[in-house]
Amino acid sequence: MKSVVLRYVFTVGVLLILSAGSLRSETIRIPASRDLWVSSAGGEEEGNNGQAPRLKLKGYQEFTLLDFDLTPVRGRGIKRATLHVKLSGDPRLRRVGVSTLGAEWVEGTGTGYDKEPGSSSFRWRKNPDTPWRNGLDYSDLTLVMFGAGGTLWSHAEASEPKDGWQTIDVAPKIVAARAVGLGYGFVIFDDTGTEMYREGDDGETVVFHAFPNRFFYSREQNAASAPVLELELVDAVSPPPVRPRKLEAVTERQPPGEAVISWEIPPLEESDILGFFVTVNGKELPRSLIPAVDDTKRQESQNLALRLRDTGLSPGENVKLDVWGVNSLSRPGSAATISFPVSGEPLSKLPGVNEQAVAEREIDLPKLGSVSVAILDEFEKITKEGRRIPERADANFTTNALWDGKTVRLESGRNEFSAFQIHLVGDAKSVRPTLRWKDAKNEIVRTVFYRFEYVESSLGKVPDPMWPLGNDGLDVKDRDTIYCEIFVPKEMTPGTRDATLRLESGTETLELDLVLNVRNFTLPDTLSFLPEMNCYNLPENERDYYRLAQLHRTYLNRVPYSHRGTVSEGCAPPWDPATKTFDFTAWDRRYQPYFDGSAFADLPRGAVPIEAFYLPLHENFPANIFRHYHGNNDGDDWADEVLDREYAEEFQAGCRDFSRHLHSKGWDDTCFHFFLNNKVDYKRSGWSHASSSWLLDEPAAYRDFAALGWFGRLFHEAVVSSESSIRYRCDISRPQWQRDSLDGLMGVNVVGGDTFHRFNRLVNDRKERFGEIVYTYGTTCRPEEGASQPVAWMLDAWTLGADGVVPWQTVGTGDSWNKSDVLALFYPGRTGTPPVVASHRLKAYRRGQQDVEYLVLLQEKMNRPRWDVSLAVRSEIRLSAEQRLESAEDAGTLRFTDATSADLHRLRTRIGRFLDERVTP
Repeated sequence: MKSVVLRYVFTVGVLLILSAGSLRSETIRIPASRDLWVSSAGGEEEGNNGQAPRLKLKGYQEFTLLDFDLTPVRGRGIKRATLHVKLSGDPRLRRVGVSTLGAEWVEGTGTGYDKEPGSSSFRWRKNPDTPWRNGLDYSDLTLVMFGAGGTLWSHAEASEPKDGWQTIDVAPKIVAARAVGLGYGFVIFDDTGTEMYREGDDGETVVFHAFPNRFFYSREQNAASAPVLELELVDAVSPPPVRPRKLEAVTERQPPGEAVISWEIPPLEESDILGFFVTVNGKELPRSLIPAVDDTKRQESQNLALRLRDTGLSPGENVKLDVWGVNSLSRPGSAATISFPVSGEPLSKLPGVNEQAVAEREIDLPKLGSVSVAILDEFEKITKEGRRIPERADANFTTNALWDGKTVRLESGRNEFSAFQIHLVGDAKSVRPTLRWKDAKNEIVRTVFYRFEYVESSLGKVPDPMWPLGNDGLDVKDRDTIYCEIFVPKEMTPGTRDATLRLESGTETLELDLVLNVRNFTLPDTLSFLPEMNCYNLPENERDYYRLAQLHRTYLNRVPYSHRGTVSEGCAPPWDPATKTFDFTAWDRRYQPYFDGSAFADLPRGAVPIEAFYLPLHENFPANIFRHYHGNNDGDDWADEVLDREYAEEFQAGCRDFSRHLHSKGWDDTCFHFFLNNKVDYKRSGWSHASSSWLLDEPAAYRDFAALGWFGRLFHEAVVSSESSIRYRCDISRPQWQRDSLDGLMGVNVVGGDTFHRFNRLVNDRKERFGEIVYTYGTTCRPEEGASQPVAWMLDAWTLGADGVVPWQTVGTGDSWNKSDVLALFYPGRTGTPPVVASHRLKAYRRGQQDVEYLVLLQEKMNRPRWDVSLAVRSEIRLSAEQRLESAEDAGTLRFTDATSADLHRLRTRIGRFLDERVTP
């Protein structure tokens, strides 16, 4: 028998067997058949430039769609793919990303960002209202490119310009995917973004070229300058993909009309599978719903999951689903088939009935001598001049949900704080409040009265800082407010309790009845929802701040290092570079009480360890980034290329030592964060003024995300063998540009408030897939904007899938006492006052955390999925949010103008009464 010589060629990452005797190779050049430049910049999102003579790349702001007629490619192997573009001026292209596109598009005939009907733009697949992906409140191109919606991508450094031309290598699998019908063209993207150059003899001067405009000619310029795709093709053979196995459908507890479909494929080394096609009842499913094959897992079986949704299927409808693979040579495999009814889950309604809104009526206010007394909701504010926040058309005081003019009525679970305000109008000396229970056994209820300090604002003097009211009482001039806080301990027996609220001033007294209804349920000591009070510096009395935060069912988290890469004194254990180990002696002594909870043992929640804590690990500790940085000063520095192996090894040694130490101490109840907070922007003041050469906090260019990914891989490699309680945390303001850079690496995902709303499904899909803890961050309302915003924010966040909220800065300064400070949730102590003082708004974070605990208990008692309970809650209360930005880089403040304090009270009361009936005391 004649022997057959076999040649092995790697094509699109798959081993193909070729006959040496019949091997035929050729190179073809295919000109662009359509092209489109789009923009994500404000005011240009709906612009079409389909007939522009140039195409543009500018970071994430502007990029290009291309397509080519790949008919000659089908059935052939692609050994190499190269994109050729001709520059239309400076600057040159740097690193360029190329992705398949997961939806069909219309080139259009626009120029100058024309909002051309029927044509594609960044915002719309077809202007003005056909989305790139169906079923979402917000949709844009980012949901069908660079890993989203089952798309494939690669990137490469563009060649040096030659006669104006540059080339970009493209992964062959991307071209093959378009050729076999797994995409609708290509997205061309500037992955470098902002360029940075060092100048001067010492290299200290840094010059930035922010998102340079990189242009190359389109096919509209002329045929000689049009983009060209050069392909080296080879004859190849490859068997069709194997039939998907273990095809299953899960519909239980899924939203109505939906299902989760899963199947398994063998290692790619055994079967050439480029992607999949899926039909439902014979109709092809949109590519944006079909998962991509992970080409990095070539030697192991893969489980793929498809969430069937946004297809218009009715609840409980019977469907027949077919799924089959296709290989890189356009050969389809056999289909696997499953028939099933999609979810018929009914949507729940919020149990119980909202109590009727109190019919407010003007009353003759009770008097303490000549001073009129009104009982107010916990979060209403009244300025020193008498202005009410939120504003009311009628300035008179009336009855409300808490009182009828004679009796104050409160409802509370156990281990819960409740509060109300006593507003006094008139003049009086030394007003002293007391709360006396008619049954002495009820004295275990903890009551604290607070007085307000007033800060200057645009609305005049507004109350915000508050400290315990001393024995001397409160001197009232014109008007003032006392805040009454009641804590019901866990030991309290459920039932109704009667008390007398007594106000005294000199010989004058006023008594009001107070009724407290203690509910059957108990709020947990361990927080189910995490309000993180982020900060960057603390005074020497730091423990007072940590304790005040814990008292308010929040926790303080201090970033322990600066943008220069210096660690604050005592915030890191000393590092020995010779032994590559830390000396934890002093560090343990300082922080152990937070990690074992002993610092909080006498507080209502007891010795519960702090929920999360930033470690000092960052890009300049323990390894010195300045010493190990070897950039080419070409404006295109990538972390994996400019940081040497010695740096990586020292950094990983520090991660390992920290992880082992924390576990050996048994501090496993605190979630320790490895967090990279620093920004390259600070190098504008000089190279040594910032240790990071990337935006590690709120990354923008893909190069920034790639740097985070590189550090994340180093971290995971270092701690993979230890039982680590450290999670890699990233603060992401632009999750839509993240791609797969942090998949499986990021354990704590902190997402900007408005972005969390717009890309909520994207964030939650990643959370579900990778087991992330998700926070949403932003800024608290100003003191003059009331105090209920944190309550609505936390309800909004939980019902949208978040596990916590992060006001980005929370510790005020001495000047915060004089002028309204949006960031001052904790006021530093003054002479003769407590060492740190809570703001009115910090009380709101406590109330919001408790309200979310109500929702967690509600979900448990309803035995329903969180998404279902969330929809039920949102159908009863209007949590629509508007974001206010002070600047382009502002974290943003969410405003909930439709959710009043009265609405929040009714929701709380309704859920509390339902739980009271369902919980056995």
